[in-house]
Amino acid sequence: MSKTYTDSVEVTNDEMKEMLDTAPVSPVETKGKKNVFSRILAVLLAVAPIVIVCLFAVPLVLAAKKDYVIQEDLTLLDAFLALFSKNGAADLYKGIEGGPAEIEKLFGFLPVFTSFRAIGKGLSVAIYFFPVAMVFSVIFMIVAIFSGKKAPCMVRAIAFMNTFLYGAYSLAIWAISRHFGLGNVFSYPILGIVGASLLIYVAYGFSKAGAKTWLTLFLFIFTLAFSGAYVYFYVFTENLEAAVATMITSTEKSLIPGLKAGMFFRYFILAFTAVSVFNFFVSLIRVGAKKGLVFDIIRYVFSLIFAGFAVYFAFTVDAVKDIENIVIFAAAAAGVALLQIVICAIAKGVSSKKAKNAAAAVETEEEPEEEAVVVEDYTVPVVEDAPVVEETVAEEEEEEVGVYAEAVPYDYAVEEDNLGEVESETAEEDAVAETVEAEVETVEEETPAEEPVAPVAPAGYDFYNSKSFDPFIASLNNEEREQFTNIFILKYQGETKNLPDYEVGGDNTEFFRKVFIFLGQYRDRIPDSLLAKMYQFAVKR
Repeated sequence: MSKTYTDSVEVTNDEMKEMLDTAPVSPVETKGKKNVFSRILAVLLAVAPIVIVCLFAVPLVLAAKKDYVIQEDLTLLDAFLALFSKNGAADLYKGIEGGPAEIEKLFGFLPVFTSFRAIGKGLSVAIYFFPVAMVFSVIFMIVAIFSGKKAPCMVRAIAFMNTFLYGAYSLAIWAISRHFGLGNVFSYPILGIVGASLLIYVAYGFSKAGAKTWLTLFLFIFTLAFSGAYVYFYVFTENLEAAVATMITSTEKSLIPGLKAGMFFRYFILAFTAVSVFNFFVSLIRVGAKKGLVFDIIRYVFSLIFAGFAVYFAFTVDAVKDIENIVIFAAAAAGVALLQIVICAIAKGVSSKKAKNAAAAVETEEEPEEEAVVVEDYTVPVVEDAPVVEETVAEEEEEEVGVYAEAVPYDYAVEEDNLGEVESETAEEDAVAETVEAEVETVEEETPAEEPVAPVAPAGYDFYNSKSFDPFIASLNNEEREQFTNIFILKYQGETKNLPDYEVGGDNTEFFRKVFIFLGQYRDRIPDSLLAKMYQFAVKR
């Protein structure tokens, strides 16, 4: 029996099993499992906020005749029932003097808590986002219950909505109450929803992106600091409102020719607010994201530009100079934005360096070093003619278990020695040796030494009538060939989703790459010996 040696990596079935058993598996998004924990968590995240806002009092900003007031004695359910009832105003403004006689309507049809003053209109319309978010949460919960595979994604979606909606509302209520001297108004049950939802959202981000979640989490915290600096400044600066009124009514020239300073400041305040809200929203979405650093750098550059304008105004505009601590807060926000840009740039540089090193490693692996081929105990059977010798050798090669994708060239020096020994025995053997030696010399002349030798097809096998040779199918024995055909070509054992069709004799690099990406879906179909040879072939490529 001949022995075949190649320069490829040999992997036994036991090693293959060990590799599969020790492969990292996500604790949350494990494919092929029912994700019972995620389903239960989706139900809790969807139902708990609905129960809390319907059973516990929620702070509401209302407008009386003289000023804004905070109603803290009603649940959200009570408030909505009051909006659509006959005695709604009396129930809504219970215990508050100077309330309206009836419920106000915005645009003539939309019942709101108050339709005068900008803040009152905004919060009155924003309160309708609560029932909309609840409906979507219930829909996501139902999807999670009936689709275990999508349950982790639904948990992240519900947690994100809860964090953003209830967090923004709590921040708005606190800022308004502080600005109008109504004290620090919080709803601790709503804050509990925000805290729990944010922790779950971050935890699922870690389970999805691993260590890369730390980067996006830090960027999100810095975005909170950037926005928080201006919120704190807005709330605790006494002369800010008068300074802003002076700025937006100014008739002086601005930085842009043809645009008065007052109109420029209006646009600036609106754009600055929009950029801050957009960055907050995107940073929350991107907690756990693996890519997009260039996009992060771009949006943080806009934050730095606006913060730089604020610093410039603090030194050049008289109305802004009079605002207390404007330079401190503007400089702090600009520093935070600059720090975010530096962090993203460093992370992008490290990522690009790793990608280049990985690409270089792949190129190195694709150019294997040439090694001497050793053939031990090789004997040529004594037969009447050379063609029978070729068929006998081909049959021996088919019977071997360790046949690989690439055929191995014979060591012709050793073969010539063996033929010489045969020649010394009989005259018939001399004729066979001369015929084989002549064929060897012909092959050496036609095939350059530096070029790789093409795999040799087993005798009598047409590789599914393919027009070109398929090295992987050639490496399989008859049983493995039948198994591979039934699973991946004829698909007798079911559809192979996420995998490209296997093209016999074609370039199947993408097929072998994705087989091991989605191996959890097909592992129970593939026998161990076939899986080991598939892994061998994928590694060699």
